[in-house]
Formats: sequence, structure tokens, C-alpha cells
Amino acid sequence: MLLTDREKCIIYAAHEAGKIARDGFGKALKTHRKTTSGDFCTKVDINAEKKILNILNKNFPKYNILAEESGSFKNGSNYTFVIDPLDGTNSFALGIPYFAVAIGLMENNEEIFSCVYNPILNETYYAKRGNGAYRNYKKIIVNKKKYIDSSVVALVAGYSTMTETRKKFGKKLYDNNVSRILDNWCPTLDYCLLASGKIECVLNNDDDKHEAIIGKLIITEAGGSIIGFDGSKKIKVDENKFIATTSLSLSKKILKIIK
Repeated sequence: MLLTDREKCIIYAAHEAGKIARDGFGKALKTHRKTTSGDFCTKVDINAEKKILNILNKNFPKYNILAEESGSFKNGSNYTFVIDPLDGTNSFALGIPYFAVAIGLMENNEEIFSCVYNPILNETYYAKRGNGAYRNYKKIIVNKKKYIDSSVVALVAGYSTMTETRKKFGKKLYDNNVSRILDNWCPTLDYCLLASGKIECVLNNDDDKHEAIIGKLIITEAGGSIIGFDGSKKIKVDENKFIATTSLSLSKKILKIIK
């Protein structure tokens, strides 16, 4: 798939921010609390976001911004960049190599391009609406597994719903013999695992909207299915309570379990 200059710029910005994350990984860093003890950022988050904003604002100065650390900037444009400069900050700070840079582009209320970059493995995931999903420029699709007992489920939650998600949903899933439950603390990479056929489900219970906006496009363009907790297939672009799986039938099975 041919990329436009704008899409190449988004990928470039993700790579440049990834360099900052990779260089800072494994070093002692001060953390700055945001909302709860588990919700914090580091100077790497801040510097990576500055790098992304410098690149994007230089090339697209009139676009709106929705950024994890610096907030929202409305310029009256039909286009909005969605930015999470370091998804998986907890893992990053602990020295666990499972984190990513994530950037999306919305046109009005529709996500049209998403990019997730894993700087440790040098893996670039991206999706363009109507054109499929890719990893390192090769097309990816979800796998064809559709049974609960062969499904690996990644749990994703916000800080206020984390305990509920692990205790309530985790128990119900294990009681119904899922193969394995992951709790990785990096939603965008979990979405990419699903999109590339590595796992079968991501259950999102009220996580950050930045990751949700970016991740849903990668999943659907890879052939995945997304439904809400009410069973609806009509999911808003910023909806952050949903079940994403390899197929609609599996989504319905997971929903039945967690209800």
C-alpha cells in the first residue's frame, strides 16, 4: 500500500519519539503522579510528546491536537492528531520492554490512520481506513480461532476500573476455560497482537481514549470484530468500553461470559 506524505510524516514522528523512549529505557527516571499512584509520567513521556508535536505542527500547523500529556488544542480543523507518546509507562519505568508510541489521525469524528511503533522490536504497525493493517509494511490479519478454550484474552482497563476488571472479568473468563489472560499495561501493543493474529481478544473496560481511538482502526482493518458491552456493533470513535476479537461470534461468546 502506498503511503501519502502525511502518513509518512506520522510514522516518522512515531519513530523519532521511539528513539527517545529507547534511549531512556532502563535508566533511573523520576516519575510524576497524574491521577492515582499507578497513573504517572516520566520525562521520556514529555520529551517524546514534544518531539512528535514539533514534527506534526511544523508540517500541519492548522490541525487539532489531542495529546496524552499536553492536552487538547482546537484549531478549527477537520483533522485531529491523537497522540500517546509512551503507552505503557508503567512497564517502561519498571524496565519491562513492552511499551509503544502511538499516533492517530481523525477526520471529523472518524479515525482514518493509525500508527503504533514498538521501539524495542523496531516494529511499526499502521492501518489506513479501507486499506488494511500492516506490520513493517506487510499486511496483517487476525487469526481464525473462534473457541473460548483456545483464546488468549488481554485485559485492558482504566485506573478506576482496574480492580474490577481483574477480579470480576478475570475470574469469569478463567471459569469458562480461556487459554490465558494477559495483563500487559500497554493497550496499543495488545491491539496489535490481536490484529497480527497472536491473540484472540482484547477486553477494554474504560481505558484511556487515546489508545482506544488509535487501536480500534488497526483491529478492524485487520479483519477483527468490535462490539460494545451492550452488544452493539455501532461503536463511537472514542468509545473505550468494548470487546475486540477475531470474529463477531467470539465477541458474543466473550460478552455472554462477562455479563
